[in-house]
Amino acid sequence: MKTQWLMIAIAGLLLTGCASVDVCKTLNNQQLTTTGEKNIAHLHGDIYGYYLFGLWPLFTGDPADSKRIAWFKDTVTEEAAVDMLTKKSMELGATKTTDLTSKTDSTGLNTLFLVWYYDVQASGNAVK
Repeated sequence: MKTQWLMIAIAGLLLTGCASVDVCKTLNNQQLTTTGEKNIAHLHGDIYGYYLFGLWPLFTGDPADSKRIAWFKDTVTEEAAVDMLTKKSMELGATKTTDLTSKTDSTGLNTLFLVWYYDVQASGNAVK
């Protein structure tokens, strides 16, 4: 019985939520838009977390601070991913984020659908 609880504790430590924005500035002299704006970067944001029965958030990525986990907060949303991405775009000095796309995904893992993994991704081009 103690071994089972130890395995559950280890699994809990391994299953953590995450939120991040990747910045790609190497564009090989390619234009990101056809209207002549100045390229800043291509951005890709990702937020994921784990939900009990696919309904109640357990631990998710914190879009406000990528080094933290949000406990019991539903942060795996398209709105949070787009907000995180456009804030990063503004931090880089961009005045526009173009070609914004998003994708959501979920799976019941191998836990008989007790714990669900949710993921949302957004990407776009930062220009000015």
